[in-house]
Amino acid sequence: MSVTVEEVARHLAALTGSEEDVLLIGKWIDARWKEIAASHTLQELETEGELFIPAPYETGTVAATRGSRTVTGTSTGWDGMLTGRHVRIRTSWYVIANITSATSLELATPFGEDSISGAGYHIVQRRHRLASDARKLGQFTHMRLRRPLKLSSKHGLDVAMPSRHSIGAPPVWVAQVKPDVDKVKRVEIYPYSNTSEIIHYVYWTSPPTLDFDDVLPQWLDIESFREGVMVDIYRHKMFKAMEDGQVEAAALWRNEFRAQETKWMRDHRVRLLGQEDGADDTEFILMREGAHPSSISDPQINDAYTQVWWG
Repeated sequence: MSVTVEEVARHLAALTGSEEDVLLIGKWIDARWKEIAASHTLQELETEGELFIPAPYETGTVAATRGSRTVTGTSTGWDGMLTGRHVRIRTSWYVIANITSATSLELATPFGEDSISGAGYHIVQRRHRLASDARKLGQFTHMRLRRPLKLSSKHGLDVAMPSRHSIGAPPVWVAQVKPDVDKVKRVEIYPYSNTSEIIHYVYWTSPPTLDFDDVLPQWLDIESFREGVMVDIYRHKMFKAMEDGQVEAAALWRNEFRAQETKWMRDHRVRLLGQEDGADDTEFILMREGAHPSSISDPQINDAYTQVWWG
């Protein structure tokens, strides 16, 4: 049976004597819905994305001088598409701040290693933007190899593999890194492939705003959901009584508000969260294959017991 925001709002307004606040109650219904949706990975907000990983650029040779931000290329064909990627000439990775010509690029920081010329190099895209509406991330799958990537934290990769030296091995790990300047989520896929790759991933979007005439999700237990909205109603009545100088009424509504909030958090919210959700981030981390980034050489290590046994 379909139930609209308006129907729930009017029912609660009549139940609590708040008919003058029915539109405000509609806003609280939307806020409680977003609270539930943001707390778990609801299947109705699940969607899929694809990530293209470009092949490394390694054409020609380069010269770099210690303390200089300029790298000069020979037989290179650099263009603006490489801006923001990372280049490795000796050991360290450097962010490319600007491509000044087909044979010259500018590093974000000065070259901090021994000067070198006529050297090979690697330019890779270490940070990958995901879908702009991605809120929570799920499974990442390497399409060519038809196998899931193993989720790690950036800290885990930094500790186990601070230099990120591997290029050419199939990608194994995915770590969420600092969002882009526009707050879009980004990830690092490691090891860095020597060919272009397609990565398929699952993610959850932000919940849409519920307007007054919108239908609430079919799976939502309306009885439990209403208990959460009543927390907002009681709190509102408490503040209104305080503003009107009605001390006893304010104390009454404060007690009702606190009792209702306890009931909501302890019982009804928990019940709603268990009704319709996918695997959240915590479950995803616990279920991932591979116990630690250092296990790239042995992808069969997939739990703590195996990690200790083979470590």
